[in-house]
Amino acid sequence: MLRLPRTFLPTSYAAQLAIDPAVAGFDGTVAITGTLAERAQVIWLHGHGLQVTRAVASQSGTEVALTATQHGDELLAFRAQAPLAAGTWTLTIAYKGAYDERNTSGVFKQTVAGAPYIYTQFEALYARRAFPCFDEPDSKVPWQLTLDVPAKLVAVSNTPIQRERAIAGGKKRIEFAQTKPLPSYLVAFGVGPFDVVGAGKTRGGKPVRVLTLQGRAAEAAYAAKTSAPLIDLLEELFGSPYPYEKMDMLSIPITVGFGAMENAGLITYTETLMLIDPKRASREREYRWISVAAHEIAHQWFGNLVTMAWWDDIWLNEGFANWVGRKIAARFEPSWHEERAEVGQRNEALEADSLVSARQIRQPIAVPDDILNVFDGITYNKGASVLNMFEGYVGSDVFQRGVRAYLAQHTFRNATSTDFAAAISAAAGKDVGPAFATFLEQPGTPELTATLVCDQGA
Repeated sequence: MLRLPRTFLPTSYAAQLAIDPAVAGFDGTVAITGTLAERAQVIWLHGHGLQVTRAVASQSGTEVALTATQHGDELLAFRAQAPLAAGTWTLTIAYKGAYDERNTSGVFKQTVAGAPYIYTQFEALYARRAFPCFDEPDSKVPWQLTLDVPAKLVAVSNTPIQRERAIAGGKKRIEFAQTKPLPSYLVAFGVGPFDVVGAGKTRGGKPVRVLTLQGRAAEAAYAAKTSAPLIDLLEELFGSPYPYEKMDMLSIPITVGFGAMENAGLITYTETLMLIDPKRASREREYRWISVAAHEIAHQWFGNLVTMAWWDDIWLNEGFANWVGRKIAARFEPSWHEERAEVGQRNEALEADSLVSARQIRQPIAVPDDILNVFDGITYNKGASVLNMFEGYVGSDVFQRGVRAYLAQHTFRNATSTDFAAAISAAAGKDVGPAFATFLEQPGTPELTATLVCDQGA
């Protein structure tokens, strides 16, 4: 099953997890409120490696027991003894999960200098390893997260802490504020003995922090100095304020398959990107940080504020972040000559596009593995190059108006390539949709031929 049935659609989540890095796994309870479109006896959710211990559906004070059954590795079926009536229901599911100690997906554990840390990485298909959920990008709803953690540890998530209190067993319960509407892959948390470094506020007053591995706060100085200014530059470019309550930058010791992840309000970076020893700092390290940070922060608008409706449009996230990230890096430090990197990015895209195996930017998703395969140079580099080309075609000011309109029209919702082309077309006063489609819906690039003609007397 590539996509879940749309019979039950969540409208909010409230999840409580007991996270202790010193033990092997975690306990969780999630309450999923949603709408059942029609009478149904089975509700399908995503779930991987979770042991469900109890599940009930409740409506207007009435509880109905549900039996959970695993189907394959990724799906959970919750069956009632009799069909549930259409309407609003809350599914309350208690379960147990395990930390991944060999990879960096789902809820994973890493140990540094004897101290264990817990992190999450949910893009693209891994939120289902932390909670039973509707793990698809067009299911974009508010989440409220509560973590029970050892009292001496620091816990962080997408939103600020709303309430904190001591509980039994040397633990504390931390309730985070409800998020803005988010797809499951952008939910995140971290637990560990982090050092917390204040990084000031944005011009709009949003607090920024850097969380490092224990004892490495001094290496966060450059990230702390530059993060809020990068957010300010993006606000100017997009003409809209940073959309979340705060920004935390969280360092991860080692990652596999990603260098950073744009979780809303909680971006994770591998330590080699974010932490720079002041005694060994180089312009190359600083440039690398600014380039990646600009890309990830740009996602807070493209990908987070406005999310692609399905994975075939992931280029709307990654191509945009590459395109915008280079603009911001150039504004931050013109002496870096970011236009050279832009040419290199285009050439890499052309090279990849010349291969027999080249694919189109909007690649149809036929099986789940196709989702993982779209995170490649075609999506990132060709996507960014196509945007750069169309910006030149319609003009920078017109393109910027279209981008701003697109963000305004789809705030905290989902959108498609068609929606984006429509916004640019409206700003340009002409339909650029068909031209966009020729670059998005087929591999390769147009072949141009030139003939030199020497006219008599020329």
